[in-house]
Amino acid sequence: MTADDIWNAMVDLISGMDYPTGDAVKDEAFLLFQFHSAMEGGGHESFLNLFEEDIEKVGPSTFFHGLIQSLIRIGGAAYAEIEKKYGLPLWQGYKALEEGGLEEEAFYVLIEKADKKYTALDPQMDRLLKTYFEELYGKRGSS
Repeated sequence: MTADDIWNAMVDLISGMDYPTGDAVKDEAFLLFQFHSAMEGGGHESFLNLFEEDIEKVGPSTFFHGLIQSLIRIGGAAYAEIEKKYGLPLWQGYKALEEGGLEEEAFYVLIEKADKKYTALDPQMDRLLKTYFEELYGKRGSS
């Protein structure tokens, strides 16, 4: 299979998953791909919207810790640093805004800072995910 074939196969697989799956490898692939997709499609606000239920279910500290560890595992330490710095404050702002306890402008100033840091790293995440998917495909294919 070509790299594009592997990418497409992984995207098809992930698209058909209900998260969490109960399989740590599948959950990590899902989380990383959806993180990337949401960030590319609408930034941190889009990501928070997408994972709101999951963040509330496991707790924000646990959720962001898992995301940060997954980013580090695939070589995305720079992305992990962004989430270390902004993940919890963005989540707290997101919830406070939802409950009327934060001015919209303050939240969007923070969103803009975090999104600019993410965008400044482009296109590293594409490359990291492609490599990660190829490694997963190789491991699953050889098992």
